[in-house]
Amino acid sequence: MEPQPNRILIVEDERIVAHNLRRRLESLGFSVPALATTAEQAIVEAERTNPDLVLMDIRLQGDRDGIEAATEIHRRLGIPVVYLTAYTDADTVRRARVSEPLGFLSKPFGLRELQSTIEVALFKHSVDRRVRRAECWHDAALRAIHQAVIVTDEQGAIIYLNPAAASLTGLEERALGKPLSEALTFVRSAPSEDADDPLATALREQRQVDLHPGSVIRGADGRHTPVDGCAIPLLDERGQAAGLVLVLRVLPDHSS
Repeated sequence: MEPQPNRILIVEDERIVAHNLRRRLESLGFSVPALATTAEQAIVEAERTNPDLVLMDIRLQGDRDGIEAATEIHRRLGIPVVYLTAYTDADTVRRARVSEPLGFLSKPFGLRELQSTIEVALFKHSVDRRVRRAECWHDAALRAIHQAVIVTDEQGAIIYLNPAAASLTGLEERALGKPLSEALTFVRSAPSEDADDPLATALREQRQVDLHPGSVIRGADGRHTPVDGCAIPLLDERGQAAGLVLVLRVLPDHSS
């Protein structure tokens, strides 16, 4: 079964230009399910045809321009947009970037430029979609596990915690952006004795460090909880510490 051609919605208020663009796209193997001349029509056709990409002229007939239409299409439908424009002044480009376009084509443009811009935009959108899907799966997996998971940046500020960690620290979502030291403190098996800091060791030595046997944490709410687990450094592409993942498991005898 042959793959279906990518479907491109054209939004252009000059009909001769729009029909010429349609012929050029079809000669490149793309399908054009509809043409639109106004922002309102563009939104309606995007909902009706669900194209893979919208080629959007910035200047359109009516009260709303292509930037407004593209912003709504991207927000409501998640369809990528490439702008067609003869206006490349700084203010126009600044407004257009708000809608997160995947490219600009400055009129007049050649067939090769048209093809390469569309293919790059479609590829970027495909990659972005896979990344977002992976992030959703990853977040769902972290939320589903019973262990507390806390992620910090290289400065020790909390950038992620799952529900189990939010409950354990007593900070809930208020923990985001706070230093990890404000969310919890490690103590030995006797709550009054400070324990060696496994987090600092993991960052300094850039290796996974298991918590001390009998470790107890003191949350922001003052509760003391016996835990086991580990601290794992996050390394960047140069092998330098870029943050930390702390995985904690409440010991069974505490949860009874």
